[in-house]
Amino acid sequence: VDIFTFQGDKGTDFVAEVIARRLNSPLDSIITLTDSRGKIVASNDDHKDKASGLLTHHADSYISCTLPRTGLYQIQLRDVQKKGSTYHSYRLKLGTSQPDFALRVVPSNISVPKGGSASITVHVLRKDGFDGPVKVRLKDEAQGSLSLIGVVPADSDTARLSLTAGNKAKWGIINAQVVGTANIDGDQVTRPGVPTDDKMQAFLWRFLVPAEEWAVNIRWPDKVSLLPQLTKNQTLMIPAGDSATFVMNLKANGKSFKKGTMTLALDNPPAGITMQSVTATTRNKRVTLTIDADEELVNIGDKGHLIITALLGERSTVIGMAPAIPFEIVE
Repeated sequence: VDIFTFQGDKGTDFVAEVIARRLNSPLDSIITLTDSRGKIVASNDDHKDKASGLLTHHADSYISCTLPRTGLYQIQLRDVQKKGSTYHSYRLKLGTSQPDFALRVVPSNISVPKGGSASITVHVLRKDGFDGPVKVRLKDEAQGSLSLIGVVPADSDTARLSLTAGNKAKWGIINAQVVGTANIDGDQVTRPGVPTDDKMQAFLWRFLVPAEEWAVNIRWPDKVSLLPQLTKNQTLMIPAGDSATFVMNLKANGKSFKKGTMTLALDNPPAGITMQSVTATTRNKRVTLTIDADEELVNIGDKGHLIITALLGERSTVIGMAPAIPFEIVE
C-alpha cells in the first residue's frame, strides 16, 4: 500500500485520479481517502474513461468529493489483486477539481445529401463535475458547403444533431471539424471534436474509437427535402402533458418520386416524446405535425433535438431527413 498525506481545507472540491492501465501498466488500482481520524471519506476501484478508445478493462481509479473539514488527509493506493512489481507503475493526480470536457463525434465519416441533412451524435465527456451546456458548431463554416449548429444540454452527455449540406455544395469529400464551446467558471472554453466510431465488442461493451479525420461525402439529393417552419428562436416549445404543432415544408427532388405515399415519423425520439404519423404525396407542399409529451415521462426544462424522417414503402426506406429540431419541455 502506498500512502500519501496532505493538508486539506474544508469545502475544497478535491480530485484524486490514478493513470496506470491507460499507460499499459498491469496495476489494477483502488484508492481510499481518509481523514485524520481514519474515517473513510471516499473510495473508488474502477472508473470508466470513454476517451480511452479500445481499453477493455477500466482499472484506473478516480475520486471527486468535497472535503468535510480542515486537517490532514490520506490517500491509500493499492492493487486490487494484491500484486506489485517494478512494472506496476502509475501516475497519481491529487488536487482541486478542474472542470472541463472533451468532445467526440460519431460517425467518423458520413454521407450528406446535397441540399439535405444527415444525423450525427455528439458525445460530451465531462470532467471534474462540469455539467453545463456545450454549443456545437463547425470550426470553419466559411467554406459555405456545410452547416451545423446545436447544443448538448446541461447535465446531458449526448445529443443527436444534423449536418446539412447547402444546395451549392460541391460533390465529393470534405474534411471538416466540429468544435464545442462552453462557459466554465466564467471563461469561454473551446474543445475540438474528435471523429470516432461507436463500436461494440462481444455483444456488450461499446467503445468510441478515434479516427484521424472527419470525412464528409456530399452525395446526390434525397428524394424529398424536409424543412420545418418554427418560431424565431427555432425551438419547439412542448407543454408537458400536452402537444405542440408546426408546419413541415416538403419538396420532391427529381422524377424518381412522382408516385407513392411517404410517412413522416420521429427517428429514435427521447422517452416520452411521440409524434402522430402523417402521410403525404408529392402533391403536398406542406403538412402539419403534432408532437406530444407524456407528463409522466418528461420533466419541465428538458431539452433536446428531434430527428424527423420521410419513409417510403413497406420497408420504410428513408428518402429524406429534416434538420434536427431543438425542443424544450415547458409548463
